[in-house]
This record gives sequence, structure tokens and C-alpha cells, in this order.
Amino acid sequence: MAKRPPLGAPAPDPKPTAKRTPTEAQSAVIRHSLPPSRRGKVQMAAYFTPDAKRQFDVFAAREGRSLQSIMEEMYDDFATKHGMHRLASLES
Repeated sequence: MAKRPPLGAPAPDPKPTAKRTPTEAQSAVIRHSLPPSRRGKVQMAAYFTPDAKRQFDVFAAREGRSLQSIMEEMYDDFATKHGMHRLASLES
């Protein structure tokens, strides 16, 4: 088993490796790894209780809607309540 260097020791020089350049096909896969519905958007997340999540899921199933559309409606209502522009529905 190799010994670890002391915490204050400088890091060892990494071994040089051959740098691979992606092919054109690989580059296209990297550039377009996001589905079109997510391009130009960012994720916003929050934590909810399991009961709240279940309520969202039941409502979404009953209404035939996605959680995304429900969250956009919630944001629109929040923005309207606070005198902001309704951006979510304009971009989706």
C-alpha cells in the first residue's frame, strides 16, 4: 500500500497524457445533449414534503398536465402577485 504524502507537501506533477480531440460527430452529440425543450433554460429546484409531491402528481395526472406546466403557472401567479412580468408562459 502506497503512503500518502504529508498534507503540506506539493502535489506531484501529473503524467502527460495524449490529448484527444473530439470528432465532429462527438462534438455534435456534446452540443445537443439537452432535449430541445430544455435548451436556453435553467433548472430551479426546491424541496417539498412527500405529501406535497404526491399532491402535485395527482393534480398533474387528473388534469393531464406536466409538472413543468404546473410550476410555470405557479411562477406566473407569483410574478403577477408581486407586480413582475409573467415570463414563464411567454417562453414555453
